[in-house]
Amino acid sequence: MRKFGSRKGSVLFFVGIIACVYFTGCVRRNAGNVVRLNDSGSFLGSVATTIRLKGLIEPHLPEGVSVEWTNIVSSSDVRDAIAAGRIDIGNAAAPAFITAFENNLPIRLISAAARTPTKLFSNNPAINSFEDLTSSSRVAISTRGNLQHLAFLIKSEELFGNAVIIDSTLVSISAPNALASIRTGTDLDAALFIFPEIIAANEIEGVRVIADLTSIVIDYNISSYFLANERFAENNPAIMEAFMIAAAEAVYFMTNNPVEAARILAEFYGIEARHVEEALIVAPPRLEVYGYDRIANVMYEAGLLDRRPTLFRDLPNFDEIPRKGE
Repeated sequence: MRKFGSRKGSVLFFVGIIACVYFTGCVRRNAGNVVRLNDSGSFLGSVATTIRLKGLIEPHLPEGVSVEWTNIVSSSDVRDAIAAGRIDIGNAAAPAFITAFENNLPIRLISAAARTPTKLFSNNPAINSFEDLTSSSRVAISTRGNLQHLAFLIKSEELFGNAVIIDSTLVSISAPNALASIRTGTDLDAALFIFPEIIAANEIEGVRVIADLTSIVIDYNISSYFLANERFAENNPAIMEAFMIAAAEAVYFMTNNPVEAARILAEFYGIEARHVEEALIVAPPRLEVYGYDRIANVMYEAGLLDRRPTLFRDLPNFDEIPRKGE
């Protein structure tokens, strides 16, 4: 993977609503001449990638402000870079923000962003469904506390009435190593993959999907979040407004023109466009935040948070966050 029309009136109306809701009453001012944005290069960063590739933010920035793009990949690294002020705006997995907020890091939640198909694969003939997993199974996951982990915990809760009953089965293995292991070995019973690793897993003989967790991802909105450095957001409302307009334009383009969006993203990712189109249709991006409290509570129940999390409605900038009812 590389790192790095006719509906114009509807687009402008949609963008105007988002900007109006998010920044009503703000005063345009320019506190700096560069805004530092991050594009992770992953599918969960696809909204930022679309903003960058289509040059969507530049027309909306205050005069004299330019964009500097960085390429930080992991959610934890993006979170830390935003907290430290090395980048101004980026996206990270929802758990990364929730953990950061509960630890008083200076990070502001702006909106939701991209979601991804998530599936559980197995090469073990004795395991044909999620229910077949036992406490002695070994299930690969790239990182505990990430989006796949949350989907796994919620599925466990739905099936067994206990989110962590088989949490001990999870072992942290990078996606490339997990793919190699289920292709050639028997040391794993299953592996959790997101897009685009799902493509490679589907092509391995003897490996099959035993649980599609994408519906959980959608129902709970287990997504990446756009985040900003708190001081930057406070001091640069005009740039924040420009970013939200660009994000709204990107999401509108990706959801209403999936074929063209898939073509652009597929060229960037180095994969076939049909795969990207399918992922965009199955798990479309959206800016509205929902499911926050459900996700945070699962994190607490799983021991990923030390105390009961702050309710979504109690976030300091709650009224500015695009959302639908919890």
